[in-house]
Amino acid sequence: MANQDALLDNETSLSITRMLDAPVEAVFAAFTDPAQYQQWVGPGTMRSEVKRLEPHAGGAYRVTMYDENANSHTVAGVYREVTAPTRLVFTWAWEIDMGTIRAGHESLVTITFRPVGNRTELTIKHEKLENATSRDQHTQGWQGVMPKLEKFLAGKTGRA
Repeated sequence: MANQDALLDNETSLSITRMLDAPVEAVFAAFTDPAQYQQWVGPGTMRSEVKRLEPHAGGAYRVTMYDENANSHTVAGVYREVTAPTRLVFTWAWEIDMGTIRAGHESLVTITFRPVGNRTELTIKHEKLENATSRDQHTQGWQGVMPKLEKFLAGKTGRA
């Protein structure tokens, strides 16, 4: 199995699978603990600030990512399902102004965490994106965050 596969399921959805060298509980915690999430989320050189992260069904999240020019990009949504440590389902919408979500552009993210020995197979499925351009941009974003997640987990598990 390739370490990272991106599948463009159709014009408005994508799926990325990555094998991570960390136990499933550690990977799940990296996605659900605000202090951990903030350390790695955001593609490439972006840094992030977790404004809200309530990983339970009905709980909300809001994360602002800053690029190297200090431009901000805020994403927010609501958790629909949280099944520790194997599954997260949440809505995903970009804000156009403080707290104002782009109308009609809410997508859905499903993340599965499958233990494989002491490793984790992580699958991210992002659906209901606006169009193929949005799908391609989100594919780049998710792929861009994976090296940061791997580095973060390596530091946590001593596998650097």
